[in-house]
Amino acid sequence: GSVTESLAPQALNDSMINETARDAARVQVASTLSVLVGLFQVGLGLIHFGFVVTYLSEPLVRGYTTAAAVQVFVSQLKYVFGLHLSSHSGPLSLIYTVLEVCRKLPQSKLIGATGISYGMGLKHRFEVDVVGNIPAGLVPPVAPNTQLFSKLVGSAFTIAVVGFAIAISLGKIFALRHGYRVDSNQELVALGLSNLIGGIFQCFPVSCSMSRSLVQESTGGNSQVAGAISSLFILLIIVKLGELFHDLPKAVLAAIIIVNLKGMLRQLSDVRSLWKANRADLLIWLVTFTATILLNLDLGLVV
Repeated sequence: GSVTESLAPQALNDSMINETARDAARVQVASTLSVLVGLFQVGLGLIHFGFVVTYLSEPLVRGYTTAAAVQVFVSQLKYVFGLHLSSHSGPLSLIYTVLEVCRKLPQSKLIGATGISYGMGLKHRFEVDVVGNIPAGLVPPVAPNTQLFSKLVGSAFTIAVVGFAIAISLGKIFALRHGYRVDSNQELVALGLSNLIGGIFQCFPVSCSMSRSLVQESTGGNSQVAGAISSLFILLIIVKLGELFHDLPKAVLAAIIIVNLKGMLRQLSDVRSLWKANRADLLIWLVTFTATILLNLDLGLVV
């Protein structure tokens, strides 16, 4: 988001033409960035850069993912309570968001489900935030703008490394939970190909989503088949069924995500068990958790 805004800033006025041109420019920046991220990740995977995963101990991974779960939880509060919050980024952004939620909580409105939202016209009568318009059909492949490469190379490398670290951290959590091993180099190449191909189809750079991964796990999806089936449903929605979700309140999606965070949030009990078992591991857990909460996900992982 910050990369696209810096290279394709807000228009000086709010005319439809300027907004359309700005959005088109931002999509081009994002898709070019995605291609660069993919190239970095594939290249790093081929030279076996995945060895860095050996430095991600279990307390570090659990502390990081617990803090990430708190970040996701806080990010969904605005949808649960129907609040319009300012956009915060960088260090202490989570603290600012929590303070703003507390300040605006008295403005919260009761949220209903899709049928109630549509039948009672909640969006127009009570300004309930809904998913809104979902464009139908697939976008054609577009070559990246090579003139942007020099401006994006630094951001692309950072996103490539941080995106892989987030993905492998989640991978290790589920591997420990279900008793299998993760091939870090294979995951790095797979993630790179996803970004490379996605960028050609005007997608943003991607990594693993904690909330969606937890939803899939809680519904019993533990293999690539679950991902393939999910992809087919997404394809069906994009092509034909997107309009059915137009009036779905975002609060419903937020509630599903928050419920599925409970497993990660239970890792807060690690503090008590590590205090009794290994206080050096507890220190790693606490430093990782605190840094991620205060400095955000990318800077927290660097610390």
